[in-house]
Amino acid sequence: MPRKPEIEYINLAEVAKLSVSSSNDADTDNAIKNVKKLADGALKKGPYTITEGKSLPHIAASGDIHDFLSYAPYWWPSPKNDGKYVRKDGKRNPDVALVKDQSQLEDFSEQLMFLCLGYQIYKNENYANHAIYLLDVFLVNPSTKMNPHVNYGQVVRGTNNPGGLGRAEGIISTRVLARVANVIPMLYGFAGYARISGAITSWFQQYGHWLLTSEIGRAEAATINNHASWYMVQLIMVISTFGLPSTTPSDHLPAPLKDLTCHFLQSTLPQQINMETGDQPLESARTRPFHYLVFNLQALLYITNWSCPYQQILGCQDDMLEKTVSYLVSYDTDAKNEDPTEAVRCVQQMQLRFIHKAERGEGDTDSSQTIIDSYQQFVDKAYRSDMAEKISGPKNSIHYLWSR
Repeated sequence: MPRKPEIEYINLAEVAKLSVSSSNDADTDNAIKNVKKLADGALKKGPYTITEGKSLPHIAASGDIHDFLSYAPYWWPSPKNDGKYVRKDGKRNPDVALVKDQSQLEDFSEQLMFLCLGYQIYKNENYANHAIYLLDVFLVNPSTKMNPHVNYGQVVRGTNNPGGLGRAEGIISTRVLARVANVIPMLYGFAGYARISGAITSWFQQYGHWLLTSEIGRAEAATINNHASWYMVQLIMVISTFGLPSTTPSDHLPAPLKDLTCHFLQSTLPQQINMETGDQPLESARTRPFHYLVFNLQALLYITNWSCPYQQILGCQDDMLEKTVSYLVSYDTDAKNEDPTEAVRCVQQMQLRFIHKAERGEGDTDSSQTIIDSYQQFVDKAYRSDMAEKISGPKNSIHYLWSR
């Protein structure tokens, strides 16, 4: 069964170049057709809200059903039966699914993306109207909206945490808010969006302020592993799209975002990657090493794809990312019983960077072609593997809209 793709940066300028009548390559034409299928399906789905059906004990410790709640996935009741919870890395506690907030948010973000892409390409106002309806219910309506913070994300239950507060790690539970912020500008040209535009901007500005100033947000920003990367994904997309309270969105990077992104790319990122091997030691030490190597790289590619227009300010990290992708390509997933299809989009995105460099005449042409070919061999092998179905279907094809 196809898996849901992890979020990746959608270059809206590339999507805006497309139309149904354009003469495109076959993969892009297929993606355009699949967007219509997905957008038509999205018209029948929703609305989504984290307030639906909540009851004790699965409500945030604040008692407010509008506060996002998720449980720490790898924490289990202690075998000592003493009321405490203990961590078992890589072993997911199935009862985290008793709280639906994260799945509601993820479904909302996915259907919103399909609708916004559908409206951008097909100019069908039904898509835009339903997108606005989903946004209104999830982020605006006082009865159903989510509060703009994650104070109760990845809560460790039991007597370990009598106050029921969330952890810095909980911010990763809401990473798809970056997708929401990314696609909303496709609605700016639709007159109906004006009704909620002020409320949406205010919500994301409050959320961005919380990411920057809250104790939980600052703690997550200070981490080094994949949590730091996914924190930056949210911060980048939210603030670059909506600005901060008392500011208006602009083409310029707000100072806090510029400073934090520079620090991440120039200080945190070099601590994540072994430049001799391309390994990410903090991720490969986990019980599912290949999965976490890919998971962090997905965030790094998101950040660096977004940062391309600002390379003169933020710098270029392609050498480091090329090392990490080459490490993944050489990883023996068969011997480790891991799923190679998880890495396909990362490899394709890095391959595209090398193709563009070759087209611009940058770097050593023969060396670049060797890398491009090795990446393609990995992708081809993944598509021939027993797990190929996981990267099939419409959802796994539409990336051609923004990564041609």
